[in-house]
Amino acid sequence: MGAQDLSFLSLTSLILFLIPVFFINRRLTLTINKTMITSIIRMCVQLGFVGIYLKYLFKFNSPVLNTIYLLIMISIACQSIIRSSNLKVKLFFIPVFFSLLIPFTIILFFFNGIVVKIDNLFEAKYMIPIGGMLLGNCLRSIIICLNSFYSGIQKDEKVYLYSIS
Repeated sequence: MGAQDLSFLSLTSLILFLIPVFFINRRLTLTINKTMITSIIRMCVQLGFVGIYLKYLFKFNSPVLNTIYLLIMISIACQSIIRSSNLKVKLFFIPVFFSLLIPFTIILFFFNGIVVKIDNLFEAKYMIPIGGMLLGNCLRSIIICLNSFYSGIQKDEKVYLYSIS
């Protein structure tokens, strides 16, 4: 079973699903249509570039390039987590990076090697999509966890300082 090519027309037909959303926003006088249009255009451009890049990444299927791409994905996820949690990037980047990298690598190789039983664990067509899904699924929960942890510390700062003294 091969991948199905999508035409530009079939992709643009997805915009039909957005038309009712725009009308509802306008009817409810929500002033987010301009922001939505900007976000949709930005998303399409980004996905277009990612698609072009992934086409060549899958074609070359280099373990080094695949690993670099995953490290870039983890770095971007790390920055997203830190910024969404209102933490200082300089202070938290390395700890959050390694807290993502270590379990991510273990789970990715376990899944590709034991569950899917791939001969080449660095094969791009498995490593990159599965790695992306793993990162995407953990992002929100890590942000919530960090926010809860640090807001709890700030809220109960006196109790915390008393207990460590």
